[in-house]
Amino acid sequence: IIDAANAAIPRSRPNTMRRKYKPPPYFSEECKKAVQDRNHARNVMIRNKDNVDLRLRYRRLKGVAQAVIKNAARDHFREFCGTLDRTTKMTKVWSFTKSMSGAPLHTKISNLKNAGGDIIDNNKEKADLFAETFAAVSSNANRDADFNNYRQKFEADRKPRPDAIYNSTAENACINETFAMHELLRAARECKKATAPGEDNISYDMLKRLPKQCLRVLLDFYNGIWTSGKMPDVWRESIVVPILKIGKEKTAASSYRPISLTSTLCKLMERLVKNRLAYFIESKSKL
Repeated sequence: IIDAANAAIPRSRPNTMRRKYKPPPYFSEECKKAVQDRNHARNVMIRNKDNVDLRLRYRRLKGVAQAVIKNAARDHFREFCGTLDRTTKMTKVWSFTKSMSGAPLHTKISNLKNAGGDIIDNNKEKADLFAETFAAVSSNANRDADFNNYRQKFEADRKPRPDAIYNSTAENACINETFAMHELLRAARECKKATAPGEDNISYDMLKRLPKQCLRVLLDFYNGIWTSGKMPDVWRESIVVPILKIGKEKTAASSYRPISLTSTLCKLMERLVKNRLAYFIESKSKL
């Protein structure tokens, strides 16, 4: 897959030093025209500072631009609210909220401060600080004694006994069967589009465009993992990207939330298992 992608798909290196800006979705041609007229009037006024008429003209066009942008934002917000119902996902709402702000996308991590207040400007040291901060969030030190005692008891009660024998009944035999081609095709269709790949650089679009012969190889690969119960070690690794939270201090590592980019091959198999479990639970009325 990687050899075919390298031979057929052009690659470009983005300019991470440039500050990207994406205009809000409501910024129409009318808004653009009003802003251009305002800026033109401002430039003329600056060149003729003593002209009162030009100053009044600039203030009038400035008010017009503000009104046009405000009305466009209000109409766009009302239109979006009209599409909301009880089935709307929160991710859609949050994406709309971020797009309305028109905030620039910061692609470069600023200098950070450690616990002692020292400035960190080295990328290696920044990564180490992020790793320590993110690991501390899930550390056992954050759990109280009551939770730890309950967790130990919970895991001890459900730990499989060495002498236990698990027999597959007619009802649950279908769960452990190997995956079929139609299950793989369905899982591939349900994968999201335009998502970042993991360290192997294999995207969902590459998997969706595999020919049938390659799909059969991929299905055999998944079934080999399924029957052996051994997952590839590379699937346990991920690329962690820190994303700055809105309104938080840029120099604090705790102001960033981690986004983990894992292997799409692993996530595709996870969807295979999820679809099978969901079908079993719903068809057998287990909920």
